[in-house]
Amino acid sequence: MCYLPSYGATNETTDLDLKEMELELTMWRERSLNVYQSQASLFHRLRREIVRLRARASMQDDVISRLQADLELARDSGVMRKEEELRKRLENIRVAVDDLDHQIDSSAEDFTSNEDNECLLVNELRHCFITNMDGEEFNFRGTSVQTTSVDDVIIASVPNHVIKSFNNSMESSLDRDIVTNLYYSPDQSGNSDNFDKILKSGFSESDFVGGCFGRGLHFTRHARAATRFSPPGAVLVAKVALGRTQTVTTKDSCRVSPPEGSNSILTQGRLSDDSILGHPSWTTGHSEYLVFNPDQVLPIAVIKYSSQC
Repeated sequence: MCYLPSYGATNETTDLDLKEMELELTMWRERSLNVYQSQASLFHRLRREIVRLRARASMQDDVISRLQADLELARDSGVMRKEEELRKRLENIRVAVDDLDHQIDSSAEDFTSNEDNECLLVNELRHCFITNMDGEEFNFRGTSVQTTSVDDVIIASVPNHVIKSFNNSMESSLDRDIVTNLYYSPDQSGNSDNFDKILKSGFSESDFVGGCFGRGLHFTRHARAATRFSPPGAVLVAKVALGRTQTVTTKDSCRVSPPEGSNSILTQGRLSDDSILGHPSWTTGHSEYLVFNPDQVLPIAVIKYSSQC
């Protein structure tokens, strides 16, 4: 005999299985929904991140473009600034070159003018000396001598401070208009080396010479008298600021300054005892000026001459 379960029991088990299947399907459906929602959320986040990154990239592109534009502008500005600087330097160089050309032209003109003035001075000194000497016989150190020609005229080249001292002396002179060219009369032992020193350095107290009318620098208007005291074949010409001159006839070998109110003195000269045929020295070309301040004298030139008996 066998046992057959009732129909009702079998039907109850089947219902349970269906419920379990439905529950499992529902669970899987919910899980799929959660997964889908998670994936959808991830996709949304990725999309937002992509949009943000694209926006940032676009901004960076704009920044890069602006930086490139600024760089090009700066580069152009730098080139323009450098070009402007070069243009200014070129203009300055041109101005400097023009100034240099002008200075060269001026120097050339001054040099030419100085040469012309020097030639005029040499000719004037030569003419004055020959006028005084040429054709006139005179006693030169006991010998009758006649000048024949001027061989050379050496122009002085004294320092600027000597010229400045001379100009200051003229300004302080009691009579600044009395300035003239005279022949220097040293002592009879004079030598040409001393003349060379005077041409380069000017006069000083070491050039003072004693005489019967005082101790100082002796000058004369007469070339013949100057040659009596100068080395053979040479005589020195100087510009002398005589100022106010006082005529002195009293001999005084100790005199070292002019009388009060005077800048120089005019004497009969150291050759006054050699008057010719009883004529006073004033009329025989022996008179001398005596200056006691070397700043009153500026050397001009040494005249080299040839003479014959």
